[in-house]
Amino acid sequence: MNKLTLIEGTNKPKPNLFALYNKAMDKMSEQALQVIQNTNDEELEDRTIIKRLAYYAIKSFTTNPVLQNVDNILLRELVESYYTISNCYKLIISALTPNELMEIFPIEKRYDGYRYQTKDYFYTMDKLKKIGLDTPIGENIKDLLWCYTNSELFEFDVRAFELASRLYKEVNGVSIMEQWAIDNDVEAYTMKTDPQTGKEYLINSTGQTIRVRKRMPHYMKLVR
Repeated sequence: MNKLTLIEGTNKPKPNLFALYNKAMDKMSEQALQVIQNTNDEELEDRTIIKRLAYYAIKSFTTNPVLQNVDNILLRELVESYYTISNCYKLIISALTPNELMEIFPIEKRYDGYRYQTKDYFYTMDKLKKIGLDTPIGENIKDLLWCYTNSELFEFDVRAFELASRLYKEVNGVSIMEQWAIDNDVEAYTMKTDPQTGKEYLINSTGQTIRVRKRMPHYMKLVR
């Protein structure tokens, strides 16, 4: 009878995706800058560099561990720096056409938007066709990012919005959404965590606190 031998495996360290994407982006930045400056040149045919730079820009931004929680960034100068970077990356994407963008960040294959009244593949395509599939995105970049159904571009847009909101709060004392709530007479709540107990609670503009009750998993039942 053959004997089975148990071999203990080794856990391989996970690669630093942010470092890899950032290094790849820096490597072609000088080449891409020349391409961006000549995007209107009819003789320019090779768009590979600008597409690669857009890909690495989004990847390096969304994998950056510092941006996973913008509220934890203590220095305002650092927030301003990342906000500037996000605008530079939007400029890179705006140099692409919708068709080129779909090559590197495909639209998610969700077709039930009408049923649930959410964005889906058809909604995104309708917006892209209005821009022109072979027309540079240009000034339509903000609307496009909002309408484009792709998880990576959505995460990039959320991070950029968080940075903008953080800077807005530094100047005005409230975030962009809090200001919207004030302007529209909507009660806003902020999630807080008790540093001693670790319990979460909500607090409104008047200082009133509300306990957060987490939903019990379906496999658990309260015994009285």
